[in-house]
Amino acid sequence: MHPGNIFVMIDDPARPKYAAVDFGIVGTLDPRDQHYLAENFMAVFDRDYRRVAVLHVDANGDLYVGGAFDLAGGVAVESLARWNGSQWSAVGSGLATGSGQVPSITTVATSPLGDVYVGGQFGFGGPATAKVAVFSGGTWQLLGTLDGDPYDFLVSSSGDLLMAGAFQHIGNTQVGNIARWSNGTWSAVG
Repeated sequence: MHPGNIFVMIDDPARPKYAAVDFGIVGTLDPRDQHYLAENFMAVFDRDYRRVAVLHVDANGDLYVGGAFDLAGGVAVESLARWNGSQWSAVGSGLATGSGQVPSITTVATSPLGDVYVGGQFGFGGPATAKVAVFSGGTWQLLGTLDGDPYDFLVSSSGDLLMAGAFQHIGNTQVGNIARWSNGTWSAVG
């Protein structure tokens, strides 16, 4: 869609609305691509840019990009890609939902040891639900299933993961909206 196909309706100047026209091509796309486009348009229209992509730069200067995509520079990825300054690469595999739905990464962080933490809607072969996982030693490990979305991570110098979001539980552990992953266990903060 090019810029001439998006208009702003100002019938109510306090609440302008976007109007998209000429969506003839959408009927030729498969449902997965239609859903992807709709999600991204809604994120942009709502100014919720984190739904489109999240960025993280690790201590070595490598860029990690998370979102709802399956290609980065022609390289097959599962919603998480790494740019080392000259080329894109996948970060392991295993976040796929098994349902054909592209997983969506909403937050990314790395530890001093090089572990990559991700939060978002992904499945590990099952349905996409809010989860947290770590890529460590060449494999993905599920750290927990949440009852709401994770929004942000912070990794301490000791390697503890702090997570904030719209959740109250991780698995059966009540944590509120802020949780700590330390020594293989989730706990509430505060």
